[in-house]
Amino acid sequence: MAFAQDLPRVRWSETTDTFAGDSVRVKLTNGTVIRGLWASVKADSFNFKVEHTSNRRAVGKGLQTLPRNQIAEVSYGKRRTRGRGWGTSLGIYAFALLAARHPNYGTLAGIVAGGVGGYYLGKAIDYQTRQVTLIPDDQP
Repeated sequence: MAFAQDLPRVRWSETTDTFAGDSVRVKLTNGTVIRGLWASVKADSFNFKVEHTSNRRAVGKGLQTLPRNQIAEVSYGKRRTRGRGWGTSLGIYAFALLAARHPNYGTLAGIVAGGVGGYYLGKAIDYQTRQVTLIPDDQP
């Protein structure tokens, strides 16, 4: 894991522009992880459109206003489709080869399972994130 000083630094006032159009993952000091869209930032809080939360009791879905001092870690990135496409194609191809060579073992269900498994494997690698350190606006 990288140390905080090794991470790219983003000023609080630049967060809205930096995270625009990207999915943002925020780990809070209580251990809750939220994912969604960074809406805006205020002097002592930030607005976040929560699409996924690891603890609904601590932070619900929808537009939430959270204190800045609750942030333990921030990362952002884009979700791509390349991995899902390749994963699905390779999964189907691999199980189709298996079906051609071993008709007793490779069935249509196996080919479908290969495609579905490949899709989810590709989905797992499709999300590229960059972790950042948030710094005060007056810090150089």
